[in-house]
Amino acid sequence: MRLTRSQLVALVEDLETANERLKASNEDVLSKNAALQSTNEVLTAVNCELKSRVDSLSEANNDLRSYFASTDLPLLTVNRDLRIRDFTDATRRVYPLLASDRGRPLNDVPCLLYNQEEIEQRVRAVVETAMPASLTLHDVAGEKTWLLRVIPHRGSDRTIEGAMLVYFDVTEPGRSDQARARSDERLRLALEGAGIGFWEYDASTGRASLDATARTLFGFDADELLTIESILGAVHADDIEAVEETLRRSNSGDIDCEASFRVVTRDGRRRYLKNIGRRLSTCRSARIVGVSIDMTPEFEAQQGRILMLREINHRMKNLFSIVAGMLRIAARDAKSVRQLSEEVVDRITALAKSHDLTQMPLGGEGATRLTDLVGVALAPYRGDVTVSGPDVSVAGGHVAALAMILHEWATNSAKYGVLGALAGHLRVTWHVSEGGQVGLDWAEFYDERQDDGRTPGQERPGFGSTLVQLSAAQLGGETDVEIAPTHRTHRLRFVSDQMAKE
Repeated sequence: MRLTRSQLVALVEDLETANERLKASNEDVLSKNAALQSTNEVLTAVNCELKSRVDSLSEANNDLRSYFASTDLPLLTVNRDLRIRDFTDATRRVYPLLASDRGRPLNDVPCLLYNQEEIEQRVRAVVETAMPASLTLHDVAGEKTWLLRVIPHRGSDRTIEGAMLVYFDVTEPGRSDQARARSDERLRLALEGAGIGFWEYDASTGRASLDATARTLFGFDADELLTIESILGAVHADDIEAVEETLRRSNSGDIDCEASFRVVTRDGRRRYLKNIGRRLSTCRSARIVGVSIDMTPEFEAQQGRILMLREINHRMKNLFSIVAGMLRIAARDAKSVRQLSEEVVDRITALAKSHDLTQMPLGGEGATRLTDLVGVALAPYRGDVTVSGPDVSVAGGHVAALAMILHEWATNSAKYGVLGALAGHLRVTWHVSEGGQVGLDWAEFYDERQDDGRTPGQERPGFGSTLVQLSAAQLGGETDVEIAPTHRTHRLRFVSDQMAKE
């Protein structure tokens, strides 16, 4: 019994020990189960994060594929070895690509544009330097123009994995630019051909700019820095106030800028200009742009027409006075009506011949002897006249001006001097100096002193004297007059390459 009891006690103890071990193992299992549960929770969280990222990546990939599928731009991506990674359908306008061409070297695919080698060089340079590049290309047919933009393609770690090639069809914008350039060139040629200058003025800064033609019109150098003050300084003093007022009102938006004025260049030349401009306003500034038109020829032509009308009026008055004087002179000695008629007709005929000489066009061909010009001018008149001088020929271009002067002196003498009311002697002489200068003297000597305080013909300067001065200017010469109680002398001095002493 004792033995059995001892064995039972030992067995109970073994059972208790085994139970303790089982309890410890159970606790260890429970602990590991908690750890596994925690790990499972972490894995679940990681799985959710990965799923979210995969969804985002899938969404981005879908967006990218949608962009590739929908864009009309030829877009091609290559890796660092210049192998094709992906491309849009529009890329087939540049490369005849198939879906199986992904992974194919770029230089194995024929390009429909010129400069394939230069394209590859630009792509390699972008991959190596990470600097974007651009290149203008033309198709084989020469009908289209493309702008290639090459940009680096970066991976998730921001390293360069390749490049993206984007082609832009710039044919129509290029044609528009070319058409605009041609239009600008035609406008420039038209403005230059018409002598019209372009200018621009910014009132807020006071800066003004003139093109080459406008600078020439105002008398400025090509590289001269200009301000509105320096430009207005070239305007004639009598016109500057009106020009400034026009600019002020145009800048305020009241009127367009339109003004006619004179400018005096640095070399003393005077021009008549007309400015036409308009105010252009933007959100940043307001400026006046316009053109300058040289109206000098038109103004001079207008002055010529006015002068011509005054000359015709003056000549008509002179003709009436001369005819009246002829009648009075002829009536003194005429013995009969027939003799009076013959003498008057002869003088009027001679006067008509002199008048014809004054109507010869400037620049006419041929030459006339100076003796004949003087003879025709004096033919209508009677009196004590002496004519002497060397044989000189007057070119056709100078006959009209010289005949005008002689005609004016003769008619003036017929009205006031020794060819008309006063007794005396007329001496017409000329000479030619070694320098080619012609000196012509018209000297009237009175038989009686004119001491009444008014020398014949000494009235205030009128159209006749103006006409003589203008005609002398056409000859490139000058004229003066000496008036005294005993005589009156007109002098004309001029030099001409068209005069020849024979």
